[in-house]
Amino acid sequence: MLNCAVLSFLIVLISIYWIVKKIYAYYGSKPLTKLNERYIFITGCDSGFGRVSALKFHSMNIQVIAGCLTEEGKNCMIKNGIKSIIIDVRDGKSVDDAVKYVENLLPSNRGLWSLINNAGILDPMGHTDWLNINDYRDVFEVNTFGLIQTSLKFLHLIKKDKGRIINVSSCAGRCALPFTGPYSSSKHAVEGFSDCLRREMKDWGVSVHIIEPGAFKTSILNIQHKLLERFSKLSSHLHKHYGKEYQEKFLDSFQKSCEKDCTTDLGFLVDCYVHAVTAKIPKYRYVVGRGSYLLGFLGSHIEETIVDMFLNVISEYPKPKIGI
Repeated sequence: MLNCAVLSFLIVLISIYWIVKKIYAYYGSKPLTKLNERYIFITGCDSGFGRVSALKFHSMNIQVIAGCLTEEGKNCMIKNGIKSIIIDVRDGKSVDDAVKYVENLLPSNRGLWSLINNAGILDPMGHTDWLNINDYRDVFEVNTFGLIQTSLKFLHLIKKDKGRIINVSSCAGRCALPFTGPYSSSKHAVEGFSDCLRREMKDWGVSVHIIEPGAFKTSILNIQHKLLERFSKLSSHLHKHYGKEYQEKFLDSFQKSCEKDCTTDLGFLVDCYVHAVTAKIPKYRYVVGRGSYLLGFLGSHIEETIVDMFLNVISEYPKPKIGI
C-alpha cells in the first residue's frame, strides 16, 4: 500500500513538473516588446561567441554596442554597422571609458538593458606543476576580476533599466577538468559571484544569468604554440619527469580533443545569448554544448571518487612516467 502511495505521489510530482515546464516554455520564451529600443553591451567581440552574438543581435535590430580588445576587432564591428569601443576588462580606466561611451549613446530616459560578460581566455593551461602563480593571475584577471569589474562599473546603468547581466561561465565551472587549473578555478569563481549578485539584485529588478558552454571550437583553443613554448621553459627536473615524448603526446591529444570533442556550430550558444536577453522569463542558467549537461551533473550530484574515476577512464591524454 505504501509503495503504491509513493509511486502515485512521484507520478503526480513528475506530471506537475512537466506541465510547469511546458507552460514556461510557451509563455516564458516569448520575446519582449520594443527590442529595437533596448541597448546591450557585449565584451570580447573580436572573435568567437562575442563576434557571432553581436552580429546576431544587430540583425534583430537590437541596439548593440560591441566591446573589443583590438582595433582589428573594433573595425570589423564598425564595418558591419555595429557601434564599438576598445575595452580591456583588466584595466579599470579602459572599463570606465567604455561606461562613458555607452552612457553617451543611451537616451536620457534609458539605461542599459543587458551586459553580456563574454570576454575570457583559456590559456595558460597544462599540468599544474608546469604553471606558476602568475599563470593563475593572468586567467583570473580576465575571466573573474575583469568580469566582476565590468559588472560593478556598469551596474548603475543596468539598475536604471531594470535590466539583465549575462555572465559567460563554463561547464568547467561546476566540474573542474584536468589541465585547466586556472580556467576551471576562475569559472568556479564566476559561478559564485553570479549567484551572489543575482540574489542581491532581485530587489532592484535586475536579473543575473549564467551561461555554461561545453566545448566549442573557437579561437580560444588556438594555444598549441603557447603549450610548446611552455614545454621549452620547464625546469630540467620537470623535463626529466615528463620527457619530450610525453610532451609531444600531450599536444597531440589536445589537438585531437579539439577536433573530436568540440561543437563547431556556435548557433546553439548564440541562441542562449538571445534567449537570456530577449525572453520574458529567461533561465537563470543555460547549459549548452557537447558534454556540458554531463559535466554539470557530475560536478553537482556525483561523489568525487566516481567523478575522478570516470574522467580518468575517458581521458585520452597520456600518463606521465612515475618513479623517475
